[in-house]
Amino acid sequence: MTSQAFEPLGGAAATDAQLVEAISRKRDPMAFETLLRRYQRPLFGFIRRQVGVRAEAEDLFQQTV
Repeated sequence: MTSQAFEPLGGAAATDAQLVEAISRKRDPMAFETLLRRYQRPLFGFIRRQVGVRAEAEDLFQQTV
């Protein structure tokens, strides 16, 4: 992932809706990375709670991204 975040014109942080639109309409990889970075911890936590084993959760998380 890159260290830059997707920002719409004006420099304000993009909303989730703006990011999803940029991904779906423009296939914008920076928008995807921004959305992933925003939610990677909650997503990993969810997977870990469902699986119960950290190593398996890490494998599953890597498969989702």
